[in-house]
Amino acid sequence: MTSLPVRMAAVRKLKGLSDLPLEMLWKISEKLSSADIACLALTNRQLLCSFVDTAFENFQSHRTSPDHHTRSPFDEDLRSNRPTNSPQGDARIDLLSRLSRDLPDYYLCFVCLRLHLWKRVEPPTWENLNVTHDTYRLRYLDVHLQKPLPISHYPTYSLHELHFVHLQLVIRRFYYGPEFGIPVESLLYTEIRTERSRSFQRLTNNESKGKTEKYLKMTLFSVQDRVCTTPPSLYMRTQGIAVFPRKYPEEFLQMWWDCTIAQFYVCMYVSTSWPQFDKRLESLIRRYCSARYSYVADKGSCDKCNNSWQLEIRPLDETNASLILTVWMDLGPGLSTEDPQWKSLFWGGTAEAAAQHKKVDPRLRFERHSVQAGSPNALSVDQMYCRNISLLKEERHREERYRLLVNDGRAGVYMLHGDPSAKPRLCRRMIGNDFSESCHFW
Repeated sequence: MTSLPVRMAAVRKLKGLSDLPLEMLWKISEKLSSADIACLALTNRQLLCSFVDTAFENFQSHRTSPDHHTRSPFDEDLRSNRPTNSPQGDARIDLLSRLSRDLPDYYLCFVCLRLHLWKRVEPPTWENLNVTHDTYRLRYLDVHLQKPLPISHYPTYSLHELHFVHLQLVIRRFYYGPEFGIPVESLLYTEIRTERSRSFQRLTNNESKGKTEKYLKMTLFSVQDRVCTTPPSLYMRTQGIAVFPRKYPEEFLQMWWDCTIAQFYVCMYVSTSWPQFDKRLESLIRRYCSARYSYVADKGSCDKCNNSWQLEIRPLDETNASLILTVWMDLGPGLSTEDPQWKSLFWGGTAEAAAQHKKVDPRLRFERHSVQAGSPNALSVDQMYCRNISLLKEERHREERYRLLVNDGRAGVYMLHGDPSAKPRLCRRMIGNDFSESCHFW
């Protein structure tokens, strides 16, 4: 008996998932999340055709009506903007986060849950971010989403506006590479404000001749940021300097009253409206007056947002002194706007939730443990003060690299951003009627 030859069917070698039968692909997709299926469908055209009906149905947003009173369920989800179990919450954030890692030029915006070009984000100033958001969707309490970091207070009233997107882009660049975000050096910021203050005008010996010596109050606000890796977080050091007459104790007491009335803030929880801090500020000023105008200082920290602060009064010359407030703050890892540390820096933030995290001294982390601390260009807090005072004394803020932003005839504001790649902006010095008189900046 002769055996018949058996023909073996040729087995096709699979080169990828796209070669699997459609039924098997659907079976695999049952074990995947919505974001996994969407990413799988985007790998090639054949898989996109296979999952075109199901891959993106959970991520489609509905167009909103111009009427703010008629909103779709997706609008309500954006309005809360908290990670939820809905596809428009966790799954949408998960999908867009993955896509942003494959698209370095784009970042996930946590306000509108869409991708934006990060190169369109403006530096942290009072100018807008050049990104359109439907902010009416957000609740009033979601200030950590739509508002800048609240650091503009008396006496500097800085125009610096750092949003979460700046923190997000710095951390992205640090971990993924230069094409993913902005360098931490671009957050360097210096602002000088000159403003006439009536309480600091004094009559000279030439009063009989009708001449009056005019004093112009000067303030400086500077910002520097550094990155720490273990645990990852962005830390900020701000320094505000106000120049006042030196030899008149009543002027310093007036300054204390001004701080009390105008609310002198260290953070959202420590200010002159808090009796304990108000007494410490008054005590510091009286110590300076009783110590014959020598150096005095005080320091502390906030037990809610964990900010560290240092308050100083330093003599400058024979006629002037400076009040310096330096604050170190932890901005968080920049992974989500719902981070407790970031939210604790705002009114209505979750200070209790942030308090549950392991507390570290932001001053110690910034000065010693940050990545930039070992750089030869790193400035200590004293070096930062000397650099800022030199800008005031030498009037270097009038050079072309500064830009005059505000001038209403009484005040001028000069700004400098630390990003060396930014295009130079000329300083347009405008002089109002009040500035036409002879003014002493010191």
